[in-house]
Amino acid sequence: MKRLSFLFLFIILFSCGKQSGEAVVARVGDYALTAAEFRDRANYSPLPAGKNPQSYKNEVLQALIAEKMLGALKKHNDEAIEIFSRRREKKAVIESFWRGEIESKIKSDDNDLWQLYLKMNRQRDVEILSTANETEGQMLTRAWIENPQSVRHRLQRDTLQYSGELPVLEDTLFSAPMGKKIGPLKIGRRYITFRVRQEWPLYIVSRGDFLQKRRSLLKSWRRLQKEKLFARYLKERFPQKPYRLNKDVFRRMTTFLLEETLGGDEAPPRKKLTTLMNGDRELLREEVIAFNEGKPWTVATLLRELFAAPYPLSYKSESAFKFSLIKTARRLLDDELIYREALARGYGNTSFVHWQMAMWHSAYRAQKNRRLLPRDTYKRKVFLDSLQNRIPVTIYQNVLDTLRINPTRMMVLKKHFPGQTIVPPLFTVGNP
Repeated sequence: MKRLSFLFLFIILFSCGKQSGEAVVARVGDYALTAAEFRDRANYSPLPAGKNPQSYKNEVLQALIAEKMLGALKKHNDEAIEIFSRRREKKAVIESFWRGEIESKIKSDDNDLWQLYLKMNRQRDVEILSTANETEGQMLTRAWIENPQSVRHRLQRDTLQYSGELPVLEDTLFSAPMGKKIGPLKIGRRYITFRVRQEWPLYIVSRGDFLQKRRSLLKSWRRLQKEKLFARYLKERFPQKPYRLNKDVFRRMTTFLLEETLGGDEAPPRKKLTTLMNGDRELLREEVIAFNEGKPWTVATLLRELFAAPYPLSYKSESAFKFSLIKTARRLLDDELIYREALARGYGNTSFVHWQMAMWHSAYRAQKNRRLLPRDTYKRKVFLDSLQNRIPVTIYQNVLDTLRINPTRMMVLKKHFPGQTIVPPLFTVGNP
C-alpha cells in the first residue's frame, strides 16, 4: 500500500464514494470531504510556484485530512466558533438565494454585449457637485444654474470611464446630454449634481477587438444585471423597510459600547466586545430592532452579529466608531432580510449550504485546536500519527484521480461580503 505521508498510517482505498448524491473524496472520522469542497479549497488557495497539479492535489488532500482530524478533537462548545459558523451559514443561504432568484434570471446575447462594449469605450469629462442632504443639494444646484461662480469652490472635476461598477450612477452619467446640469440625485448617502463637459472614445471599435474582450464583457454584463435585478427585487418585495429601529435603545447601546471599548484598560476592542456580549446588564436584554416578521433582535443579539460581521467597526475615534456602527448595523439588517426571505423560500436546505456549514465549522475548530500541536517537528509528527488510532481515514482514490482542478494561484474574496475569502486558508501542518 502506498504511503502518501506521515498522516496516512491507516488508509483504505475504495472504488467510489458517495454521500447524498455528492461525490466524496475522503472520509475523516464522521466527516465526508466532498468533491465540491476539495475543488474549491484547491482552486481558491495560493498555488506554490513550480508546483504541478497532481502533486498539488496530494498536498491539498493531506492538508485537508490534517484539518479534519484536528477539527474532530475536543468537541466542547466554543461560543466564538458557533457565532462565526452561524454567520457563515447565513452567507451560504444568501448566496444560494442570489443564485436561484437573481443570477438564474440573467440572460444575454451578442447585441447586449456589443452595446456594453460601446459604452465601455466612452470617457467623459464631468463636473460634480456633492452634498450631504437633499435640501443643500437643491439650494446649491439652483445657485450653480443662476450664478456659477458662487459654487466654483465646491465643484469637483473628474474624467470618468464606464466600468459597470456603479450602474445607477454610470447609466445616468453616460446618458446625460452635454452641458446640462443634472440633479441632485441620491447616490448612496450623498446627493450628486453633475454636468458633462466633453466626451471622447478610448479606442477604435472593431468586431475582432469585441470578440477578444467578449469574456470580460460577459462578466461585466452579469455583474450589472445582478445589481439591477437585485435592486428591483428589493423595491418590489420590500417597498418599505420591514423592520423598526428603537433609536433610544440604539443610542444608549452606542454610548455603552464607546465607554467600554474605547475607554478603560488597553485590551483590544474586539476582546472587550466579546466580554460585553456575554455580560449580564439589563441593556443587553432590551429589544433594539423589531421585524415585521420573525423574532426581534435584542442588544445582545446585535452585538453577536457585530462580532462576526464581515463589515468592520472602526475604533480610531468616537465619530469614526459611531459612523461605522450605523453603517455596519444597516448592512447586517439588509443581510438579515435576505436571509429570512431565503429561508422562507427553502434555500437553507441546499447541498451548497450544508457543505459550506460543515467546511467552515470544521476549519474553525481546527484553527482553535492548532495550539495542541507540539512545536517540535518530530513530536508534531508523532502526535498527528497517533490520531490515526482514534480517527479513521478513508480515501476514494478514483474520485481524487478524476477530479479536475483549476487553481487561481491566490486567495479569492467573496463578491457580496467584503474581506471574506471563498474558502478557509489551507491548513499547513508544518507551521503551527
